[in-house]
Amino acid sequence: MLVIGPLGLIILIIIIVSLASSGNKKNRYETDVRAEYAKLSRNMDGDAPISVDEVLQFVNNKTAAHNKKAMMQIVWFVVAMVLMLTGAVMTESGGSDILAGLAILGGLALFLIALVRLVLISFGRPKVAVLVRQAMGD
Repeated sequence: MLVIGPLGLIILIIIIVSLASSGNKKNRYETDVRAEYAKLSRNMDGDAPISVDEVLQFVNNKTAAHNKKAMMQIVWFVVAMVLMLTGAVMTESGGSDILAGLAILGGLALFLIALVRLVLISFGRPKVAVLVRQAMGD
């Protein structure tokens, strides 16, 4: 039970921070995309292969796919918590110590894997300039 409390607190903080940081990114992305599009279309002598709306759609799709990966890691956090809680309940109720230990260790391992993947996903966010260049075929 001592393991589950701090891990639950960490998960709660991670979820709150991730939801808070995703608040108003769409407007910021739109401004960044329009600025990068204008810069690249000037470099192409004003003859851009696609419109700014198509570039915005491309960037939004890539960003949504990236956010979906991050949210999936939060789901794995919840699964890890359920595993650890199951092991703790089994231990408290006098169930099989081996199965309870495996449930707790499995939940802890899953928690650590999901945490590492979430950190890697967070630092691997696609940059707006790179996405605009990809959309414009550069």
